[in-house]
Amino acid sequence: MVVSALKDVHEVGTKIDGSFVSAVAVAGPDRAIIAAILSLGEEMGVTVIAEHIEDETPLQALRLMGCPLAQGHHFAPSSPAADLPLGGFDARGRPGVGDPSESASSCARSGIR
Repeated sequence: MVVSALKDVHEVGTKIDGSFVSAVAVAGPDRAIIAAILSLGEEMGVTVIAEHIEDETPLQALRLMGCPLAQGHHFAPSSPAADLPLGGFDARGRPGVGDPSESASSCARSGIR
């Protein structure tokens, strides 16, 4: 593991991989890693988002841990970038790019704060 790369995370934010999320409701190494990522994100002022939320169980566990954002089929099925409401921004060829105000309102509609 290249720990020195962590100092560059503040430029792009980070995602918590679904392989950790699937076991978040159970105490163990995955939960400890998620807690560490959330702590680093908070300390560094980095946006952290949990991926692959498939049902309410991991969502509730992540909320209790202070995870600010989540995405996955629990909220909506996968969609092509051309179908997303990006408020005039073009996501083709630029994954993750979109109108921040649209992202914020979409999160609010999904109950994510």
